[in-house]
Amino acid sequence: GEKDFDKAESLREKLMEVEPMALSDIIKAGEIIEEEKAKSIDQDHMKLWSELYKNMTPEEISTLFFAMKSVSYGPGCRIFKKGDHDSRLYFINKGHVKLVFYQGDIEIVVKELKPGEMLNEDAFFSLSLSTITAISLTDVELNYLEKDTLSKWELKSYGIEPKLHDYYLRMKRADDTIEAKGAQQRTHERIAISGKVRVQFLDTSGGPVGEPMIGALSDISEGGMSFYLNIKKDKITKMFMDPRLNLKFSLMVEGSSQKFDINGTM
Repeated sequence: GEKDFDKAESLREKLMEVEPMALSDIIKAGEIIEEEKAKSIDQDHMKLWSELYKNMTPEEISTLFFAMKSVSYGPGCRIFKKGDHDSRLYFINKGHVKLVFYQGDIEIVVKELKPGEMLNEDAFFSLSLSTITAISLTDVELNYLEKDTLSKWELKSYGIEPKLHDYYLRMKRADDTIEAKGAQQRTHERIAISGKVRVQFLDTSGGPVGEPMIGALSDISEGGMSFYLNIKKDKITKMFMDPRLNLKFSLMVEGSSQKFDINGTM
């Protein structure tokens, strides 16, 4: 009755531990919790996000809804900025948000988002820093999910993450617009390159972390370079805690192969 569903579910799990044969009470407790959850779900929210929820089971819907937290911003507030370690997935329930990047002191608006659209998808679904700055244009009400929620769902074998990810892939994303404006966003021209690169992650003192990996070079510019790596999911978070690395690779320079051995920050 107090809508403390985390406590209610932990008590039900305790009942299962101490009296596993009390099946009727365990089942009844689960039914009561789900019934109260269903009554507590914001129907305006459900209507706004109907496309997201339509392929989910009632249990998945209540699990997702009650995993969300709420936050509000007044006009002109920065929700997150490009380069932040903000891995939340935001859902706009009310108000409008602009996505921008900066060239010097000039603010360039990439896109304006409205209720029913998501923010920061790339940082949530992959291991990435926020790729753009989000600023509220009006009073804004958001729900958000923490990234570690995905691990909890994975342990309980919920099918929510792939359905969320599928919804994300179906929506027109800010990155599509950013890509179209890519020439504006880049200070230095990027030049395509190919070949292999030996990547060694480093700690704060410059010592190696783990074994070196082999990646594929992608492009290079005056400002940096990019490459591809294939990393197992369970190793990603640990490797990217301190994004320093050493790169060893070769490039053709004026007709001859030149070797590079450089440290950098990702």
